Amino acid sequence: MLINPPQLNKPWATDKALFLLRLVTGAIFLVHGLPKLQNVAMTTAFFTKIGIPMAGFFAPFVGVVEVVGGIALILGLLTRFWAAGLVIDMVVAILAAKGLASFKGYEFELLLAVSSLALFLQGGGRWAVDAMLLKKMK
Repeated sequence: MLINPPQLNKPWATDKALFLLRLVTGAIFLVHGLPKLQNVAMTTAFFTKIGIPMAGFFAPFVGVVEVVGGIALILGLLTRFWAAGLVIDMVVAILAAKGLASFKGYEFELLLAVSSLALFLQGGGRWAVDAMLLKKMK
Protein backbone atom coordinates (compact mmCIF):
# COMPACT_ATOMS: atom_id res chain seq x y z
CA MET A 1 0.00 0.00 0.00
CA LEU A 2 2.73 2.50 0.88
CA ILE A 3 4.85 1.50 -2.11
CA ASN A 4 2.18 2.28 -4.69
CA PRO A 5 -0.64 4.29 -3.10
CA PRO A 6 -3.68 4.30 -5.43
CA GLN A 7 -4.20 8.07 -5.21
CA LEU A 8 -0.79 8.72 -6.79
CA ASN A 9 -1.91 6.97 -9.98
CA LYS A 10 -4.52 9.63 -10.63
CA PRO A 11 -3.86 12.66 -12.88
CA TRP A 12 -5.01 15.10 -10.18
CA ALA A 13 -2.10 13.94 -8.00
CA THR A 14 0.33 15.02 -10.71
CA ASP A 15 -1.39 18.39 -10.94
CA LYS A 16 -1.15 18.83 -7.17
CA ALA A 17 2.53 17.93 -7.24
CA LEU A 18 3.25 20.35 -10.09
CA PHE A 19 1.32 23.10 -8.33
CA LEU A 20 3.31 22.59 -5.13
CA LEU A 21 6.59 22.43 -7.05
CA ARG A 22 5.72 25.64 -8.92
CA LEU A 23 4.61 27.40 -5.75
CA VAL A 24 7.67 26.54 -3.66
CA THR A 25 10.26 26.92 -6.42
CA GLY A 26 8.74 30.21 -7.54
CA ALA A 27 8.59 31.58 -4.00
CA ILE A 28 12.24 30.70 -3.39
CA PHE A 29 13.35 32.45 -6.57
CA LEU A 30 11.20 35.46 -5.72
CA VAL A 31 12.62 35.93 -2.23
CA HIS A 32 16.19 35.39 -3.42
CA GLY A 33 15.80 37.68 -6.43
CA LEU A 34 14.37 40.67 -4.56
CA PRO A 35 17.59 41.49 -2.63
CA LYS A 36 19.52 41.42 -5.90
CA LEU A 37 17.27 44.20 -7.20
CA GLN A 38 17.08 46.08 -3.92
CA ASN A 39 20.87 46.38 -3.75
CA VAL A 40 22.14 46.22 -7.32
CA ALA A 41 25.48 47.77 -6.32
CA MET A 42 26.21 44.97 -3.85
CA THR A 43 25.10 42.32 -6.36
CA THR A 44 27.30 43.90 -9.04
CA ALA A 45 30.27 43.93 -6.67
CA PHE A 46 29.72 40.24 -5.87
CA PHE A 47 29.38 39.32 -9.55
CA THR A 48 32.59 41.25 -10.30
CA LYS A 49 34.40 39.49 -7.45
CA ILE A 50 33.53 36.02 -8.74
CA GLY A 51 34.50 36.93 -12.29
CA ILE A 52 31.18 37.29 -14.07
CA PRO A 53 31.76 39.50 -17.13
CA MET A 54 29.55 42.57 -17.61
CA ALA A 55 28.54 42.40 -13.95
CA GLY A 56 26.82 45.80 -14.18
CA PHE A 57 24.43 44.32 -16.75
CA PHE A 58 24.02 40.83 -15.35
CA ALA A 59 23.39 41.80 -11.71
CA PRO A 60 20.02 43.49 -12.35
CA PHE A 61 19.28 41.06 -15.19
CA VAL A 62 19.58 38.04 -12.87
CA GLY A 63 17.47 39.83 -10.25
CA VAL A 64 14.71 40.46 -12.79
CA VAL A 65 14.88 36.87 -14.08
CA GLU A 66 14.56 35.50 -10.54
CA VAL A 67 11.76 37.87 -9.45
CA VAL A 68 9.67 37.75 -12.64
CA GLY A 69 10.47 34.07 -13.17
CA GLY A 70 9.48 33.29 -9.59
CA ILE A 71 6.15 35.07 -9.95
CA ALA A 72 5.56 33.37 -13.32
CA LEU A 73 6.23 29.93 -11.82
CA ILE A 74 3.84 30.61 -8.94
CA LEU A 75 1.13 31.55 -11.44
CA GLY A 76 2.08 28.91 -13.98
CA LEU A 77 2.46 31.58 -16.66
CA LEU A 78 4.89 30.75 -19.48
CA THR A 79 6.12 28.03 -17.15
CA ARG A 80 8.50 26.30 -19.55
CA PHE A 81 10.07 29.56 -20.74
CA TRP A 82 10.78 30.85 -17.24
CA ALA A 83 11.81 27.44 -15.94
CA ALA A 84 14.43 27.18 -18.72
CA GLY A 85 15.81 30.61 -17.82
CA LEU A 86 15.98 29.68 -14.15
CA VAL A 87 17.81 26.43 -14.95
CA ILE A 88 20.44 28.49 -16.78
CA ASP A 89 20.55 30.95 -13.87
CA MET A 90 21.29 28.16 -11.39
CA VAL A 91 23.82 26.36 -13.59
CA VAL A 92 25.75 29.63 -13.97
CA ALA A 93 25.49 30.20 -10.20
CA ILE A 94 26.92 26.75 -9.52
CA LEU A 95 29.76 27.12 -12.02
CA ALA A 96 30.66 30.75 -11.26
CA ALA A 97 30.07 31.11 -7.56
CA LYS A 98 30.42 27.60 -6.20
CA GLY A 99 32.59 25.60 -8.59
CA LEU A 100 32.42 21.86 -9.02
CA ALA A 101 35.40 20.97 -6.83
CA SER A 102 33.10 19.45 -4.24
CA PHE A 103 29.41 18.64 -3.99
CA LYS A 104 29.43 20.58 -0.74
CA GLY A 105 28.09 24.08 -1.03
CA TYR A 106 25.90 24.02 -4.10
CA GLU A 107 23.14 21.62 -3.07
CA PHE A 108 20.61 24.47 -2.81
CA GLU A 109 21.33 25.77 -6.30
CA LEU A 110 21.32 22.21 -7.68
CA LEU A 111 17.93 21.53 -6.12
CA LEU A 112 16.53 24.73 -7.66
CA ALA A 113 18.05 23.82 -11.04
CA VAL A 114 16.53 20.33 -10.97
CA SER A 115 13.15 21.64 -9.76
CA SER A 116 13.15 24.16 -12.61
CA LEU A 117 14.22 21.47 -15.07
CA ALA A 118 11.32 19.28 -13.94
CA LEU A 119 8.92 22.17 -14.58
CA PHE A 120 10.53 22.81 -17.96
CA LEU A 121 10.08 19.16 -18.95
CA GLN A 122 6.60 18.66 -17.51
CA GLY A 123 5.04 22.11 -17.80
CA GLY A 124 2.89 23.79 -15.19
CA GLY A 125 0.07 21.27 -15.02
CA ARG A 126 -3.68 21.71 -15.20
CA TRP A 127 -3.76 24.25 -12.38
CA ALA A 128 -1.50 26.71 -14.20
CA VAL A 129 -2.48 29.89 -16.02
CA ASP A 130 -0.88 28.31 -19.11
CA ALA A 131 -3.43 25.47 -19.04
CA MET A 132 -6.33 27.87 -18.55
CA LEU A 133 -5.21 30.00 -21.49
CA LEU A 134 -4.81 26.94 -23.73
CA LYS A 135 -8.27 25.74 -22.74
CA LYS A 136 -9.80 29.12 -23.66
CA MET A 137 -7.99 29.14 -27.01
CA LYS A 138 -9.52 25.80 -28.05
